[in-house]
Amino acid sequence: TVKNHTYRMARRARKEGLFVIDDPDSIIKCSNKIFLEELLDRLNIKRPKSMIVTKENLKKSLPDSYPCVLKRPDSAFSLGVFKAKDEKEYFEKAMILLEDSDLILVQEFLSTDFDWRVGVLDGEVLFVCRYYMAKGHWQIINNNTKKESMQYGEADCIDVKMAPKKVIQTAIKATKHIGNGLYGVDLKQVGETIYVIEVNDNPNIDAGVEDRIDGEYLYYKIAKYLLNGCHKKRNIHV
Repeated sequence: TVKNHTYRMARRARKEGLFVIDDPDSIIKCSNKIFLEELLDRLNIKRPKSMIVTKENLKKSLPDSYPCVLKRPDSAFSLGVFKAKDEKEYFEKAMILLEDSDLILVQEFLSTDFDWRVGVLDGEVLFVCRYYMAKGHWQIINNNTKKESMQYGEADCIDVKMAPKKVIQTAIKATKHIGNGLYGVDLKQVGETIYVIEVNDNPNIDAGVEDRIDGEYLYYKIAKYLLNGCHKKRNIHV
């Protein structure tokens, strides 16, 4: 059960007949990495080699290679995610995560300089960004340092037309079976191969980053989506 206050507010809003951009169904789906793994598998979407691990099958479930990445199903903002460099560290990290979760997701580690982030709204691309790894770290957020300058990697926004078509097509395909709200799809590119890492509901949109290309027009598109949703709820035709 999702206990986050955002989910409770979204459920309450839907119960009251309000239109919400971050709907409760999307929150449930996107906040569960086990669900996403099984969904991407059914859709035959490329993602890192993955396996679902429990306490019962832990000793029999060994990664094909190291390092590997271990994730709690509800991990977010790089929290609840570990990298294990060898078998000893794999078991140590797995036991830590399995103390609070019945299931964990184990994936192969793909080393890249940046992650693609594709913002999708109502089935169409809203923005495309590159999020670079934090300095000296393997994730875009380094929660292990107190130096603010080293906590976050750089980011840049590019014109949608300049982004690789396969990145765009893969992101849209991944969100199509979740809903028609606002999503941020994280992907890695290794050579010509595109891997979906995860789909986030209600992704962050920061001034000067995600809106660098479209500026105020990006917010206009979001506002228009909300307005149209409200009109449909009330059967108003404009």
